[in-house]
Amino acid sequence: MASLARFRANLRLEKEHFLARWSSLKRLRLLQRCKHTECAVEVEVGGQKMSFATGKMARLADGAVVAEHGGNSTLVAVVGDKKSKPTGDKSLHLKVDYKEKAAAGGQIPKTFFRKDVILSERETIVSRRIDRSLRSLFPNGYHDSTQITGILWAATGLHDPDIAAMNGASAAVSVSDIPWSGPIGAVRVGEVDGKFVINPTWSELSISKLNLVVACSKTKVVMIEAFAQEVSSERFCEAVRFGFKKCQTIIEALLELQRQAGKKKDMSRVGRDTPPEEIKGAIVRFNLNKEFDKIFSNFAYSKMERDKEMFKVRDDHLLHFQERFPNVAAHEIENAIFEETKSVFRNNVLYSSQRCDGRAFDALRPIRCEVDLFKSLHGSALFQRGETQVFCTATLGSLRSAKQPDAAVVGVGDVKERPFMLHYEFPPFCVNGIGLIGGSSRREIGHGNLAEMALEPVVPKDFPFTIRLTSQVLESNGSSSLASVCAGSLAMMDAGIPITRPVAGVACGLITSSDAEDPDKPDIENYCLLTDILGIEDFMGDMDFKLAGSREGITALQADFKVPGLPLHIVEEAVKKATADRMKVLDLIEECQSGPRKIPKDNLPVQGNVVLSRLQVRKLFSAGGLTIKNLQEETGSIITRVEDDEFHVFAYDAKAFQEVLNKMKEITAGADTEKHWTESLEVGATYKATITEFREYGIMVELLPDTPSVLLHTSEISHHKSHQTTNEFTLGQIVDVMYLGKDPFSGKVRLSRKALLPKPHNTMDHEDFVEKFLSPSKNKRT
Repeated sequence: MASLARFRANLRLEKEHFLARWSSLKRLRLLQRCKHTECAVEVEVGGQKMSFATGKMARLADGAVVAEHGGNSTLVAVVGDKKSKPTGDKSLHLKVDYKEKAAAGGQIPKTFFRKDVILSERETIVSRRIDRSLRSLFPNGYHDSTQITGILWAATGLHDPDIAAMNGASAAVSVSDIPWSGPIGAVRVGEVDGKFVINPTWSELSISKLNLVVACSKTKVVMIEAFAQEVSSERFCEAVRFGFKKCQTIIEALLELQRQAGKKKDMSRVGRDTPPEEIKGAIVRFNLNKEFDKIFSNFAYSKMERDKEMFKVRDDHLLHFQERFPNVAAHEIENAIFEETKSVFRNNVLYSSQRCDGRAFDALRPIRCEVDLFKSLHGSALFQRGETQVFCTATLGSLRSAKQPDAAVVGVGDVKERPFMLHYEFPPFCVNGIGLIGGSSRREIGHGNLAEMALEPVVPKDFPFTIRLTSQVLESNGSSSLASVCAGSLAMMDAGIPITRPVAGVACGLITSSDAEDPDKPDIENYCLLTDILGIEDFMGDMDFKLAGSREGITALQADFKVPGLPLHIVEEAVKKATADRMKVLDLIEECQSGPRKIPKDNLPVQGNVVLSRLQVRKLFSAGGLTIKNLQEETGSIITRVEDDEFHVFAYDAKAFQEVLNKMKEITAGADTEKHWTESLEVGATYKATITEFREYGIMVELLPDTPSVLLHTSEISHHKSHQTTNEFTLGQIVDVMYLGKDPFSGKVRLSRKALLPKPHNTMDHEDFVEKFLSPSKNKRT
């Protein structure tokens, strides 16, 4: 037993020694990762300094940079999980989270616990913008789970901090060991008084015709997002070229930061799940390309039929290849089959000029529009383009229903209310799927923001109602966000909203030759632009170029590239092509509804101003404001005081509006001719009052016959502070009170009983207190 005890003790000591050694080695590895070189670079962009510092903050991350611009400071950190296991998912597992702390702008969150919680819509939009700027520059064989986190630390409220975050993310990935073909630079381009402005302030953006965010590499454009006040395509292309040029100075600064503090890129993390050559050879021998070509050449297939045939080919051969190659993982076989599917699809377009639905490259799908589908709605429209179908409703409300900015948004400087909003919904059934319904995904928030900003320029700035559009995607096979733009434009015209002109949108796609994957090559040898792309053309292709606008110009544009950027000339060609396609869609929209409804619907809300006299206002606010509160609850109206004698009335239809006016007239009837009962009272006079009710804080008394009861407060009953009213008085008892006039603030009647009672000898009034304790003669030092 003793030897067993010694063995166990030695075993325990060896275990503790091993754990201590292991912990020391772990700390050593962390310290080695912490050995970042502290480095900072600075560059001037648009008259403002932009700086990047690394090696001091968040040193355990693979890369971390503090980016500063225009007084905004943002920490951006990136981590790539080297232990990620290969899966059948060929997409890049990149997650971007951008958070604006309320404290950065000197604000306290308005949430219940006063904490910064889930991402707001604005933070989600900025996160997506960063994601789209960086994603295409990761190499194809890189599939490690990667997370980029941006945290706004300080904001002055002068500039939008998203530019600092985008460039900070570029810097963080550049100095890390994660394989990436950056850096990129990002700028915002505005147009004020006919001149382009780089990274304009919030005040400049409020009067700018253009809000363009462009991200570029040394040779190509990698991301574009723009909202504009109907800017021409020529002027828009000039702005993109201007922004591309200004991005180069940022890229030079980030290259210098990378040279001084960057880690060597770990290229061993690329291509770890590449399909084996034996699988690729088997796919060629079994002529899978002919089977897929047969599917893509059948133009009669619908989306679901085409997908069914593709999956059938995949599943049939997957089982066969698993039997022949038992040592190869199933996901590697699936990836090899997918690559063959993609190759056939792209080659048909690029070399055979054949789209899978048989359309020409510049042809639109069949479009059908309907308005006023349901009479009870303020406005409604159904827009069908091919197998993409969107139902949109327009609802008008009071300006008090406008969307208010939260504390963090106010802190960064975006303080304006939003009386126009669009909510985009993408239920699972629209793609024959099953999933949770409720809340909004990042995709829904991003698509809704694009559609909202595309329509906002044509909504009158002085429109007296809040407008809410709800876009519900019923079928989806490509470009549902731009279908929401078209449906939203129709729904607003159906509601009689006086928009300046209709807005439409169309998506443009791209198929490129293999040399487009080279991030350093300035041009692409072969490419095809596609009009009005299908979902599969977006998925298999290299670009989703969404452009919306009116006949006067562009209102919104969002371009996502799956290759590492595009040359400027292809971007400009896509703008011009999408502009021509947009005009075709506008022709069809105007055939359905050429302008806002001339005769308003009966169910539309009505509002107006009512002017009342001083005595009428007093009657409307009688009973402590209970009268006007009950009036609003009974009629469902909203009554807002504009001036001392003017009120704004909002009702949900004309009938309710007239009902409000009639009730207000009833309530205030005779107010100007009546003499208020208190006008006969004399200040300082004594009156006989009858007790009508006991309350916790006093007695209700009737001062004159047939007049409302008024309060005799406890503090005015007697000189004793602990006076108990119920012990001395009874209901109906008559007491003497003095009328002290009306309260100057509340207008309530003031009464006092103690003013008629003799003052007790053991009390001291204010003058006696001052004389006894505060007089200088009493406080002399002895």
